Amino acid sequence: MKINSTMIILMVVAITISFFYYYNFTKLELSHQPNFHSHSNAATIYKAPKNRSLINENNLHSLLAEFDLSGDVKFLDAAKKYFSNDSDYMIEAALAARTPDSNALSALEAKQPNNALPNILRAGMYANLKKWKEMYKELEIAYGKSELNLNTIKRMESKLDLFIEQPTRANLNTMTLNGDLQFLRSIQSLNAALRYNHHSVGGANNAARYGVDLAERLIDINKDNLINASVSQTLEFDVLRDLDPEIKFDDTGKTVKERLIEIAASIKFSSKYQSIFKKLFDIHIEPQTRVQFFARARSDGQISALEWFDEVLTASK
Repeated sequence: MKINSTMIILMVVAITISFFYYYNFTKLELSHQPNFHSHSNAATIYKAPKNRSLINENNLHSLLAEFDLSGDVKFLDAAKKYFSNDSDYMIEAALAARTPDSNALSALEAKQPNNALPNILRAGMYANLKKWKEMYKELEIAYGKSELNLNTIKRMESKLDLFIEQPTRANLNTMTLNGDLQFLRSIQSLNAALRYNHHSVGGANNAARYGVDLAERLIDINKDNLINASVSQTLEFDVLRDLDPEIKFDDTGKTVKERLIEIAASIKFSSKYQSIFKKLFDIHIEPQTRVQFFARARSDGQISALEWFDEVLTASK
């Protein structure tokens, strides 16, 4: 599969969001092995046991991880056959949806009515179609919902299992990261739409309100994450800079200008580490080095792991 520069940037952001969130907030041991081992033909070798109680979460998550990494729909179809009512399957199916009227989006809405994910995905699709009124309608619905659930931790656990068993899978040339990329494409489309189309529909204030809401939701699912914070803050910066800089940003009396200065400083601080992180997925980097990096990120923190990797790069020159 040929990967262009935009795809690489999106993949890096996707991996950043999933890996760093996982390593900061879970305690999975590197020696852990899933009950259902992954294979390139996992969907064809997987046979449901006669005792349905043996069809457990590990089976589901392995199939979903294979789909997310390979983009091969047979894995998602296999998961649907046995787990169609499972919330984790529904989230993955929603992330794989390509049209606003997708049944997968409606099914997740019915299952998790407070999850803003279906509305954000739809809004991104409408932005691509330049259907601004429909986009704003979905954003308004999302704004009123209490959570954004991408099932980040479980989805990352399953990918980590694959990488530990098969380190060569941690390779941008073979990964599709289907679900992560679809979500980030929606955010990218919304960022552009909110910035450049608020003059005709919605207005700058509404664009800023929805943009800040999206940014805060992304921060909420990636707390204490230096690099991910800059992704969210860039979105917030883009929508705020079109407002009058002297109006109030929040109830503390802080102005939009003051908030923009804060965001710019934070983004500048993290930019050095972003450039190091992007190099982690260079085709010349050994997959096992990536596994070691993520282990260090979990045990020692993001900055420590990035500085270690920077030393590895320097030593290899």
